[in-house]
Amino acid sequence: METNTEFDEIFRLYYSQLFSYALQMINDQEECHDIVSSAYEYIWANFKKIKKESAKTYLYTIVKTKCINYLRHQNKHEEYIEFCQKSNEETSEEDEKQIEYNNQIEHIKNALEKLTPHTRQILEACYIERKKYNEVAIELNISTNTVKKHITKAMQLLREKILKKS
Repeated sequence: METNTEFDEIFRLYYSQLFSYALQMINDQEECHDIVSSAYEYIWANFKKIKKESAKTYLYTIVKTKCINYLRHQNKHEEYIEFCQKSNEETSEEDEKQIEYNNQIEHIKNALEKLTPHTRQILEACYIERKKYNEVAIELNISTNTVKKHITKAMQLLREKILKKS
């Protein structure tokens, strides 16, 4: 019974001091109560091994350590939340860029479908296959000026179709 009395006395003497001490480090009353209670639980579980004169020092050390651990955990939690938010924003921007790019490609494909097969063939040879106008003219047995006219016609039509969609 003496152990309970000694423990009760230590509890009464230091609980409010320990709570105030914890509250100086952590601005969360509920968490401070939990930390101080946890420190007392440790003291109670190890009361027979602890010198009664050292109980106050043990309690303060435990509370301080638990407060620091709590703050570290909170800091990591906040860093994690910040990281997730930043990551979501970056992903969202990348998604928007990809959607915009896909829309542009779709507009270009739709505009290309409006070209005559011969004009589309010349445009693809010059811009996709990277052939020179002269090469395309020789392959298709037409003049270089005819190739230029088809390219000019195709580009004009593409600009009109794409600008209408924007």
